[in-house]
Amino acid sequence: MLINNLSIPIAIIFLLIFTNAGTAETNPKLLKYGLEFGIEKKDAKKILENAGYGKVEDVSDSKDIDNIVLEGSVVEGVEAVEDADTQSELEFFEDELMSAKVSYNAGDVPLLKQLENKYLRELMNKYGEPGGKEDVMGITSWMWELGQYKILLNSNSRKKRLGLSCLYLPLVAKKSEKELKNKLKGKPYDVVNDKLLK
Repeated sequence: MLINNLSIPIAIIFLLIFTNAGTAETNPKLLKYGLEFGIEKKDAKKILENAGYGKVEDVSDSKDIDNIVLEGSVVEGVEAVEDADTQSELEFFEDELMSAKVSYNAGDVPLLKQLENKYLRELMNKYGEPGGKEDVMGITSWMWELGQYKILLNSNSRKKRLGLSCLYLPLVAKKSEKELKNKLKGKPYDVVNDKLLK
């Protein structure tokens, strides 16, 4: 029973670690201002303050997760749009930069479609055809896998929001592994699970 309960989280970890090994671009420049995935939060804050963001405050979601939310975009090639509220969120796991997301609040469907077409075209020109596409409950998602990075473009027609996320997979996998270990605390010892977690 325990093995069945673990099959989905374990599959997610393996999917994150071993995604698309044949991708051509393994170290793309995804962030502005010299930000890099894996840097410490204090260094990221200093970079952002030097880039003109003033004093940058962070919000702690949990013991391991911190977020920095900013106006505008910190993702390379993604600019603020005059008619859409643009916001960036940097997520840190154990004090290291794990993901960056830019969100546009388009306000209406024509602007949402305009933004969606613009960034879909730009991402395809830069990284080729997406590795996957999914439509679920009014949210359309496209995915590109670039070595240790994953890019997701999400268009939410119900909320009229567009999101572009860049994920650093080594830290995403580390976070998933820690969450899995925490779920297993207090469970009976199982040799199969012990091998999987080490």
